[in-house]
Amino acid sequence: MSVFIDAFEECYQQFPILLADIGASGGIPVEWEQASRFLQVIAFEPDKQAFANLLESEKQLSSIKYLNAALYEEQKTVGFYLTEQQTNSSMFRPNRAFLDRFPNPDRFEILNTVQLEVSTLDNQLSERKITDLDFIKLDTQGSELAILKGAAESLSGSVFGLAVEVEFVPIYQEQPLFSDVDSFIRGFGFQLFDLAPCYWKRIVGRLGKGYIPSKGQIIFADAVYFRKAEHFLESLDGSGNLAWKRAKALKAVSISALYGHLDYAIEIGEYARQVRLLSDHEFDLLRKHFEDTGSFLHEIPNFRGRGRIANLFYSIYKVLRPSYHRHWYKYNKLEEW
Repeated sequence: MSVFIDAFEECYQQFPILLADIGASGGIPVEWEQASRFLQVIAFEPDKQAFANLLESEKQLSSIKYLNAALYEEQKTVGFYLTEQQTNSSMFRPNRAFLDRFPNPDRFEILNTVQLEVSTLDNQLSERKITDLDFIKLDTQGSELAILKGAAESLSGSVFGLAVEVEFVPIYQEQPLFSDVDSFIRGFGFQLFDLAPCYWKRIVGRLGKGYIPSKGQIIFADAVYFRKAEHFLESLDGSGNLAWKRAKALKAVSISALYGHLDYAIEIGEYARQVRLLSDHEFDLLRKHFEDTGSFLHEIPNFRGRGRIANLFYSIYKVLRPSYHRHWYKYNKLEEW
């Protein structure tokens, strides 16, 4: 499914989605690749080696700007712990008292500590005269809340959504947890739409090479937030640029669809129609575009025995799906659309 609507292509070309990818060592999130047609990215990666790897990567969008910069809530110098597994490096010291209860704790082994000059996201954007950020993806191993505090101006402005890694337990010493991050984000008019949790199983109770059939403990999750539709559109009223406001509404629609929330995409379109950013005809095109997604499933008529067949396939799925027995972790990634 295309998250963009052909009738508005000229608008998307003039005002592409602007994504801030903070903690970019893993590359652009997979779900965002389907938006590459009308996407610009400013990506921040503090680790010098990871930054160099990104620049050498063969899989790059032409519209990505990589910056070897570290973000925080203020401009200062902070310690940065480099760990055995690069993606676990953090401004917070790993909490080995907790981590040692689970397999492979040595991936958090500290190899070196370096001093980093840090800045805020708001300062970085201001220096580059970027004022129209649409979405923030944030994965920085415990420092997410501090970075969000340094992005207060952006969060109060034109940002529509966030994807933030949040922890429910202290992987790192003295790090903020989900409740802290969630409370801060909600203060800017965002609401939680999705969680993709990761579970870990403890070392105790191994059976051979596998693990006991336990679900494990929820450790962290990718949390997706969107601004409340009515509040988001009201925040655009200060601008007299009708084309820009119309584009912001359409980009919010596309971002909602990108994460699979088609109902919310249509709701935003309805609000945009009410404030005359979209005509009745344009809203009908938008609604039809998303309502038709997956409509082939509804074209199969009801028939006797349909429920039994569905139950049979579900039973097969339960037998074949990945087992908790074989791995010590289970990561329910955000569903791709």
